[in-house]
Amino acid sequence: MMISQWNANPTAYLDRPVREGPLSVSVEMFPPGTESGWRGFRRSLEQLSLLGPEFVSVTSGAGGGGSRKTLETIVKAKDGCDIPFAAHLTSIGKSRREVHGELDAAMGSGIRHVVALRGDLPRGRARHPEGYQSALELVRAMRSREEYENCSISVAAYPEGHPEAVSQEEETGYLRRKVDAGANRIITQFFFDTEVFAVFMERIRSAGIDVPVLPGILPIVDFPKAVAFANKCQTRIPRWYHVMYRDLEQSVELHQAISVSIAVEQCRQLMALGVRDFHFYTLNRSELTVEVCRELGISPERPRASVEPGRSRPVKRIGQAASIAS
Repeated sequence: MMISQWNANPTAYLDRPVREGPLSVSVEMFPPGTESGWRGFRRSLEQLSLLGPEFVSVTSGAGGGGSRKTLETIVKAKDGCDIPFAAHLTSIGKSRREVHGELDAAMGSGIRHVVALRGDLPRGRARHPEGYQSALELVRAMRSREEYENCSISVAAYPEGHPEAVSQEEETGYLRRKVDAGANRIITQFFFDTEVFAVFMERIRSAGIDVPVLPGILPIVDFPKAVAFANKCQTRIPRWYHVMYRDLEQSVELHQAISVSIAVEQCRQLMALGVRDFHFYTLNRSELTVEVCRELGISPERPRASVEPGRSRPVKRIGQAASIAS
């Protein structure tokens, strides 16, 4: 099935030369909350590891535990696994001492990549008066301390705008300050409209932001959940998605096939913009991400360069000067 026939402007990407070079992937997972969830996590991680991901990021998760649960999950998952992990670290609602305690624990566990986030304030908690009030403050603090100098830092960006942003100009300026403070790469919120990402990239490159940008891809495992996620972060879902998935409720197999086709088409459009690295939001499910990567030519069991223990992976640039994604 050719998904591009439903896209608003599919031909806009056809005249762009696709930059040559290998594709790479990274994936996001979250801490499982139950033993059965942990078994599913391990199965998915085993399948995703065959793709040779650049890293696996682990979120703070839901249901409490915060960064402590993140670290526990990574330490447990690293047993017998040589994939580089990235720990999500949120600062809101914590004292600076708490944050640095979590960072020290991560460094002591061999983690050399942190996704620095402000985070959402847990219900019933207030901002800590002695805490870092933003991701920018967190990045600055990490780069000011010698013990974190070998730590790679990723930060978040929102192609369709952060829900709290006053304007695109303000948001772009804030992202620039996070990069100037020492962030190595940007991971975007998921999106479904490639043109939104193209405009976002033009805007941030024009602002002098030149670090690698990993577009967030969400293969749709559960459409109602995807809608809920999108509403929370103000991501637009094309109208035809609603029509398509409404008719797929009774067919799991067809649902998966359509979801794979949509994600593959999105990645190919991004490749036409010069993108070679993709960050998949897996929701702890490997099937769709593995199938999308297979369709893109990233076959399971492809080799991945090993990472020396205790060293951060060198940062790779995603594009070249002539590419919108550089």
